[in-house]
Amino acid sequence: MQPALDQMLSSLGPHEYSALDLENLRALRSKATVNEEAISYLRRVIQVRLDIITSELNNRRSGASPSDVSDIINRLPHILFETHVAGGSNRPPSSLEVPEIPDDLTLMVDEVLPTSRLVALGELQEDEIVALCAAAEELEREISDARRKLHDIIDGLGHELARRFRSGESPVGSIEN
Repeated sequence: MQPALDQMLSSLGPHEYSALDLENLRALRSKATVNEEAISYLRRVIQVRLDIITSELNNRRSGASPSDVSDIINRLPHILFETHVAGGSNRPPSSLEVPEIPDDLTLMVDEVLPTSRLVALGELQEDEIVALCAAAEELEREISDARRKLHDIIDGLGHELARRFRSGESPVGSIEN
């Protein structure tokens, strides 16, 4: 895994949350939430690229000739609509701004799914597109696993905060975020 991803996931374990003071508990939850938003955004970028690759693969397998860039651009609304109508996250983003993504994660995506390859899809052979698709799927799985782990961290921190408020350990008036 990439250093930034490892760092995002190397927080304290759930059994250690109770040892944190309220300020550090909130800070850790805030950091985990920011990291989850960055990972979720990165995952969406990967999924869009995968959708474009899959569309070209399906196009070829239906007997159509290779697409040029303008064909792909013209199909883009259909590609994005068809693959993202249903589903989505249970956790809506807390911001509509593009989150800051660590450089090593951006480079990881660009190494596996460079935009230059997407632009040149029409020039690739079907076996190259299949390999690109497999690499994209593997990367999406890795990022999704990291995202699930971040969800577990955020949930664990939230449970600890709730436990403290319920037990009276932290006064309810101290709820800020």
